[in-house]
Amino acid sequence: ALRKLIHLRRQEVCLRRGSIEFVSAHERCFAFRRASAGEEIIVAINAGNKDEPLDLASAGNWVDLFTQEPVQLRTVIPKGGFRIVKRA
Repeated sequence: ALRKLIHLRRQEVCLRRGSIEFVSAHERCFAFRRASAGEEIIVAINAGNKDEPLDLASAGNWVDLFTQEPVQLRTVIPKGGFRIVKRA
């Protein structure tokens, strides 16, 4: 998993450069948006012990960069997990 995260950071310029905006924070869960050169990525981390909802404020097609699966506008961050989603 760690190698894949390192690869994603190298592959996605948006994760290294561009603007950063914190979009959600409550209890043990937070999310931030990175944007650069027309790309948008949201990273959400859930350190809690229950699944947490994540609403992607921007309409469009989103894909989970870790699993390569499509993501709904209202998705879930698994307990003790994370989501890294990119507007496709």
